[in-house]
Amino acid sequence: MKTYFCHLCSCRKDQLVAFKFGDSRCNRCITKNRARCYHHAVCDSLSTNELLSTLDGELAKYMERCSTSYYDIKKKSKLLSDPLQVNKETDINHIDFIIPENNLQQRTEYSMFIAKECLIRKIPTHGRSVDEWRDALRNCLFSEHLIKALVQLKEWHESGRTEIPLVEIIELLIPCILHLENRVGEKIITMILRKGMEKYNDNPMHYLKQMENLFQREILGSDTSPSHWKLRWNKNKDGAIEIEPIQEHNSIVRCMMASVDKIIEAAFSNTAEEDIKTNLILACAKYCEAMQLLMLHRILTDDEQQQFQDLIDDFFEIWVDLFSTEGITNYIHLLGSGHILFFLQRYKCLYIYSQQGWEHMNSICTGYILHNSARGGKGSGEGAGRKSYIYPLIRYLVRDLLWKTGEADRFFIEWEAARNNK
Repeated sequence: MKTYFCHLCSCRKDQLVAFKFGDSRCNRCITKNRARCYHHAVCDSLSTNELLSTLDGELAKYMERCSTSYYDIKKKSKLLSDPLQVNKETDINHIDFIIPENNLQQRTEYSMFIAKECLIRKIPTHGRSVDEWRDALRNCLFSEHLIKALVQLKEWHESGRTEIPLVEIIELLIPCILHLENRVGEKIITMILRKGMEKYNDNPMHYLKQMENLFQREILGSDTSPSHWKLRWNKNKDGAIEIEPIQEHNSIVRCMMASVDKIIEAAFSNTAEEDIKTNLILACAKYCEAMQLLMLHRILTDDEQQQFQDLIDDFFEIWVDLFSTEGITNYIHLLGSGHILFFLQRYKCLYIYSQQGWEHMNSICTGYILHNSARGGKGSGEGAGRKSYIYPLIRYLVRDLLWKTGEADRFFIEWEAARNNK
């Protein structure tokens, strides 16, 4: 009997009570109200078999439209259609080529090329412009792209694969938990401030001034040394005041989240919404406790991994009840649907996969450009007398990567060994 797994907590389905029809979550995840997600379901063996069954039908439709088989047309056609091709607008063989108005030779050449591609596919070209020919070609190319994907899927299936390899690629795209911490923290603070102003019983400007003063003198600074942080806001088309999304460095967001209880108390000090205030404090406490586990610089045990998700479940349930879809971001979805737990179970410690090193390099590059690009980079490019703002920076990055990857050490070790052997 084939074994199935819950796509959220990876438990075996055949060891649990029957699942709800059409739901890929186990009973525990359904009870916990973990967000349903189809990222894995679309790539399973059942979906693969359904796609394979449509291949013959698509080939038949294409044959009926073009009077020639898909495989014969692909042998004859020279038309390019990759939307990611860098020079597609200047490549005369591409469907997205920009036809020059002042170059009669290229216009004629491209018109003949498109006409030939249409004739191969039995698309009529009488009395119509080149743009109309291209539109008809694009409709035909849509079917060709679909058939190409299905043919590739058939080859995978014949080689023994029962699932689409997309899942294997997704499993390598490990989320950066430092970015997650920053973005989720920004969203939490933003939603608290907005909800507080929504429930405020006085002039909104008083609320903005009160909260800004709190951040300047208690959260990020002190009475003797206040911070210069500003609470940004604007007016919508109806003239109502709206607080702009919080966007700060992770160190500042961590300071805010460390005092989130104080922010919640101040945001709802002039309202009678005690339930909202209590639930927000509880949700943020659960989230902060979960992030402390996620940020540990060691391998987490199975119990710690499950404890992390239990805390996130409690946070997510309260958060969705308070803010619905307005409070959901990509990272909050990753937490609530169990995707972060999936990566945590697979790699045990996600901190070592964070992008902190790249962010540090980004900071160095930014400072380098700001401090050294004003002079124009005279003579710094390849070739005599050529200027380049970016060439010195690229050389720095290459040198940095050579040493970080160990290639520079290997080069000098081999060079020295070769010199000693002479």
